[in-house]
Amino acid sequence: MDGKFQVLTLDDATKWNDYHCQIPECQQDIYFSPQYYKLYQENGDGKACCFVFEQGSSLALYPFLINKIGDYFDIQGAYGYNGIISNDYRDKFTQDFEISFRSWIQENKIIAEFTRFHPLLNNSRFSQNITVIDDRKTVTLDLSRDIQEIWLESYSGVNRNMIRKAEKAGIRVEESDKMEDYDIFFSLYQNTMSNLNADKYLFFSKEYFRNFREYLRNNHTLLLAKIDNQVICAMILMHWGKYAHYHLSARDRNFSNSGVNNLILDKAIRKAKDLNCSKFHFGGGTSNLSSDSLLKFKQSFSKDLAQFSIGKRVWNNDVYQSIVTKWENHNPEKANIYKNYLLKYRF
Repeated sequence: MDGKFQVLTLDDATKWNDYHCQIPECQQDIYFSPQYYKLYQENGDGKACCFVFEQGSSLALYPFLINKIGDYFDIQGAYGYNGIISNDYRDKFTQDFEISFRSWIQENKIIAEFTRFHPLLNNSRFSQNITVIDDRKTVTLDLSRDIQEIWLESYSGVNRNMIRKAEKAGIRVEESDKMEDYDIFFSLYQNTMSNLNADKYLFFSKEYFRNFREYLRNNHTLLLAKIDNQVICAMILMHWGKYAHYHLSARDRNFSNSGVNNLILDKAIRKAKDLNCSKFHFGGGTSNLSSDSLLKFKQSFSKDLAQFSIGKRVWNNDVYQSIVTKWENHNPEKANIYKNYLLKYRF
């Protein structure tokens, strides 16, 4: 087998970015950039790495976070979407990638691998030797049309009425790059997560939002919805090339029926169009149910759906099972709650 591989870290960010930009634009996204991975390395989620495999003009990139577990390690993608991106999905190249990747895995004592495949890229097709599980549907919007066409054909009537309601109530949306507004978003976000009884991981720190402002300065927009100069809703719109993403949002619960969520998303969509993005990705619901209320809300902007899938692979079953058994014995109250999680021992 010809071909060569290297594993980059954030010390090689320029090289990592250069490789990322060699991938076809339709396969590039913010989630595969070193800037994005720096955010999560600083968040304490693991060491950011990018496995790069080259074979002639064929190229594949696989960013992930590596964590130590005893004398061994595991890998998983950063929060959001991940997996392998490539300019070549032919069987021969994917198989040769697998041979090199397997060699690196064994040399570096990796016991398990977890991936959240990107719904818009269909990149699970590259990973032919990992267990792929369809998790839930996500909502996507085609931005190639005129905004008026999107308004009339994709937005539901109820959605349009809620946007008008918010505007009539005097709610206005503006962009900001001020540090104090990121701090305001942090406070609003913390309250929202508390109200939702969200997973503890989602309670990102103030430093996370400050780092977001610094590391991803050119690839996101902070939107603030205000009434009488009071911030009542905020969201982070991420963007890179063809794709824009509804990343994080928060709202003052006292304005739940004001239509502010509808209005701020409408402004985010218009901003994405101004940035010449071709797809707006909303993400999915909080569950895999078609009746999920968050999914239904997002579908009021578009009926187009994409498949979100996850990937699981155990590389060293004996060591993995030993670690899991020890964790279950020490954490019986968590064993059932996280029974379907591959990296359950991290909770």
